Amino acid sequence: MITLEDILPLVLENDIRLVDNDSGDEICFLRNGYFNSILSEKYSRAIVKHINNDECIEDTINIYILVRNND
Repeated sequence: MITLEDILPLVLENDIRLVDNDSGDEICFLRNGYFNSILSEKYSRAIVKHINNDECIEDTINIYILVRNND
């Protein structure tokens, strides 16, 4: 399984929109350059379900994560 903390160091040029995989709700929007140490452990260790981009949101990657509420 790939976690969000595995993916973040690979994103060099884009912003990230974190999305809850189950509900489709946006969790947060991370500007390029502000990824390090901004997320709690709950989100950093969240499992990445899939990644895509929306052409309407320029220079942004959507990362869908499985948020575990019982951690």
